[in-house]
Amino acid sequence: MITLKQTKYIAGLVLTTFSLSLCIHPISIYANSHAPQHFLTLPNKNEPNLVPKPVEDENWFLGEMPESIDHNKFPIVFVHGLHGYANEWWGGNEMYARAFKEGFRTAFVSLNGEKNNWDNGKQLADILERISEYFGSKVNIVAHSKGGIDTQTALVHFGAHSYANNVITLATPFHGTALADLAYSAPAKWLMKLLGNLDDGTESLQTSNMKHFREITDSNQNILKNTYYTAAGTDWGSVFSASWLGGVYLSGVGGSNDGQVNVLSTQFPYGKQLFVAPLTHENMHQGSAIFEKINPILQKNNNSLQPFFMVNSKVKEIKQNSKNTEQFISGGILPALKTIEEKISIDSAIQGIELYILTKNEDTHIEVISPSEKKYKTKDVQTVPMSENGVFDGSYLHRIAINQPEKGDWKLYMNSTKEDAYFMMAQFNSNPIISINMASVVKANTSIPLRIKIENSEILSRASMRINIKKGESETSQKIDIKVMEQIKDNTFVKMIPPSNNTGNLNVTIEIEGKTTQNTNFRRTEVRSIHVSE
Repeated sequence: MITLKQTKYIAGLVLTTFSLSLCIHPISIYANSHAPQHFLTLPNKNEPNLVPKPVEDENWFLGEMPESIDHNKFPIVFVHGLHGYANEWWGGNEMYARAFKEGFRTAFVSLNGEKNNWDNGKQLADILERISEYFGSKVNIVAHSKGGIDTQTALVHFGAHSYANNVITLATPFHGTALADLAYSAPAKWLMKLLGNLDDGTESLQTSNMKHFREITDSNQNILKNTYYTAAGTDWGSVFSASWLGGVYLSGVGGSNDGQVNVLSTQFPYGKQLFVAPLTHENMHQGSAIFEKINPILQKNNNSLQPFFMVNSKVKEIKQNSKNTEQFISGGILPALKTIEEKISIDSAIQGIELYILTKNEDTHIEVISPSEKKYKTKDVQTVPMSENGVFDGSYLHRIAINQPEKGDWKLYMNSTKEDAYFMMAQFNSNPIISINMASVVKANTSIPLRIKIENSEILSRASMRINIKKGESETSQKIDIKVMEQIKDNTFVKMIPPSNNTGNLNVTIEIEGKTTQNTNFRRTEVRSIHVSE
């Protein structure tokens, strides 16, 4: 992982090389200096410097001043997302160049991509104060993904609202993302630990944590001090791309999404939806794709939108769509030179299956065998690296899709030449048979009701159902027979789960097994995230 000092060093090397080629000498720029500055002059004066200059304290970078500055335009501060860096706004991204061409003064913040929104929000509030002081005015903020949550934390909870005007959030998961829930589930934790991605930043994006954040944020009067514009994407990339796994999973739990964040999660009642476009999560902050869409808002020099509701109005909770797919997930250690077997049960309700296996190493041998011994080998499996700056960054995705799969128990064999770990998800194309409901925010030392509804009793044999619940990092397991659950109405059952004594986030993996009425094995997995408050 590149540190901020390394980023500064690399930026300096690139900038120096570029300058020497033009026989130009760069001049340092410091945060609190208001003396006339000398900037690099390029042959094409409509283009900015190759790399913005790092400011003395390394926490932000300053873009080149346009030749003709329009002081009626607020400067723009760009904020990156999870596991990101300031430099993702320039170079291969045209955002910086387009902002410069429009005459905007720019600054680029570099936060710790692994920290939660509280740590980053506090740091960002301090940086925004210094940037505002440097420019002598308020700023407009453009934030990608988690950067929007870091920004709102800074403005609402750390008092930085006085330094900002409009806030544009691009694919920001204001209600969290189910991919973060999935990353912290019992089956995924082995791979996530190996990747080093179980950090405070990822944990903060779990849906229950963000529901708690919304409760304490949307009731704060500081939300009215700035104007928020939201934007969302709906594209997953190509069918073999790294975004496809997230797109498929998120579509099952919340509908339209960009491969990492559901559209519904990008919205809240006092934010104006600027646009929803067919873009992936990665492309949602590319200047070539979205600058023209946000430019009209950036041109405004005052709060351009009145709040949608009064301070005392109740913020309505955004409900996710009913899920339209089901899945079975598993995971664990993948020792070197040892074959691991997983069983995948295909019942009569399943019309198709997409099998996803994530590993740290690319060269994983995979073999899938049907009940009639038909073999699908490694050559039948597509392998791609997962998206950078995503929840599963650093892993490889192995995918195989099978239409109209044979009913019965399939076998998956995996082996690797290196020590590894795996996370497997079988996504089923089927009408949901089971639905699960659990509260996402509870009090400590309070029992948690688990509600299970059998949506299709003609397929599933109710008497055969068994539920296994794994809670928390220690994977405390509780096995439940459907017969001991209280039936509260037709095909709906409830069981009180023992409370958690610890505050914070509790991840719950629910495994349901049984038999269908046609005597095939039935296996499904659901993941839930619960915030335990005092």
